[in-house]
Amino acid sequence: MPKKKIQDLPLLTSIPEIIVLNFDEDGTFRTDFSGYRISIKLEEDISNFSEDEKIELRKEAGLEPEGVNGLLKLCLQQLSMITFFTIKGEESRAWLIRAGTKVIDAAEKIHTDLKEGFIKAEILRYEDLLKTGGFASAHEQGLTKIEGKDYIVQDGDIILIKFKV
Repeated sequence: MPKKKIQDLPLLTSIPEIIVLNFDEDGTFRTDFSGYRISIKLEEDISNFSEDEKIELRKEAGLEPEGVNGLLKLCLQQLSMITFFTIKGEESRAWLIRAGTKVIDAAEKIHTDLKEGFIKAEILRYEDLLKTGGFASAHEQGLTKIEGKDYIVQDGDIILIKFKV
């Protein structure tokens, strides 16, 4: 059977899956299991600890060091989803899109007018935002780049859409 026809069939074996184990406080589990190990009870107990303390306690318990955040990352990865951000004044927002999405389609997710009047996109990497402290500062330092409608959005991009009404 051609690959295209197989992809169109709703087979359970072709659906991405994630196995999550929620351990009791005694921590008993099979060591040969390759799922994502997490304890929701432990996550609740350590919610006010520092990140370093959380990681250390999870490792000591034989759990995944990133906890719930790691589980969310795994889910997004399995679903081929990425996050991009928009910033307007003091407000920032995260948007989920499929990996491989063009910036013009990401613009439409924000608002249809942005796609219809799309001129260009100014892109900043999240890491560069952290270094500079703000979009304007990063722009002044030449860390933003101008992209056209065919740019493929990358996970963690901060996007400013330039458009006409």
